[in-house]
Amino acid sequence: MHAFRTELKPSRSSFEIHHLSNILCVGSCFAENIGTRLSTLKFSTIINPFGIVYNPVSIGKGMIFLLDGHTVSEKDIFQYRELWHSKLHHERFSKYNASEAIDGINRSSHQATLFIDHIDYIFITLGTAHVYVEKETGEVVANCHKLPSSHFERKLLDIAEVEAHLQAALNRLKMLRPNVRAILTVSPVRHIRDGIIENQCSKSILRVAVANVCAALDFAEYFPAYEIMLDDLRDYRFYEPDMIHPNQVAIDYIWDFFSHTYFSSETKQIIEETQKIQRAAQHRSFHPKTQAHQTFVANTLLKIEDIERSVPFLNFGKEREVLLRGGRL
Repeated sequence: MHAFRTELKPSRSSFEIHHLSNILCVGSCFAENIGTRLSTLKFSTIINPFGIVYNPVSIGKGMIFLLDGHTVSEKDIFQYRELWHSKLHHERFSKYNASEAIDGINRSSHQATLFIDHIDYIFITLGTAHVYVEKETGEVVANCHKLPSSHFERKLLDIAEVEAHLQAALNRLKMLRPNVRAILTVSPVRHIRDGIIENQCSKSILRVAVANVCAALDFAEYFPAYEIMLDDLRDYRFYEPDMIHPNQVAIDYIWDFFSHTYFSSETKQIIEETQKIQRAAQHRSFHPKTQAHQTFVANTLLKIEDIERSVPFLNFGKEREVLLRGGRL
């Protein structure tokens, strides 16, 4: 029988990600999807210390910022519509008070800078090759923070520009962490606000640039999230109602592909046991004082002890606390 679809088959990577790996995830909201899944499953992960960033210039600048151990002060932020903002950061760092904004940015940067000293993998997801250039300074901004469009010039990066910014940041990282590995991908989320035709042009530039970077750097490889979404799944039933973002079914499918690519059978087994415990902790009894529920809790706590004994670098403190108080994660 004809398959009626073109299916992408995962192939094993030359390296493996495991629970002792330190992983930095940066870039678009798809980096948050993968990073959150990794973090939930007890991998050592930091996700987007600058917040969600879509373009390769801002991603590269952010990485250099962290590698150099920079901090921000009041001269690096600006006030607009009652909030203090950073041109390098997502709006989740914006605050009503300047000192709160500075403190939040510097805490996140400091944590990530310390983490980078020990990272094994960096996962970078590029969202768009379109950038907004501040007319007054000529700087590419990570976020416009709802400033009037007259403040910016919109520009489409070319392939060479994308390559240059990615390679500069990755080569600097390689100097600090000689054994680091980079996983690059193009986000499957479509930037419809750019226009459907413009989005396709943007994604094409990113895809070619990433291919060139992976060919030039022997520690970088491509993960085909974009192709999985557009060529393998290729159906609007795998999108959210906005017809832009992959839905949970699609994200789960891409995650399975990621797992088959980078996880050993041992790591998959640890993940399976972790998920069982987390599902148990999510269970909420309507009658927590019954003997049946108390037995359920006791048995789950014993399973936690078993897995922590066999895999001592895992910590189920949060799940243990939730079970003992009879709540949910």
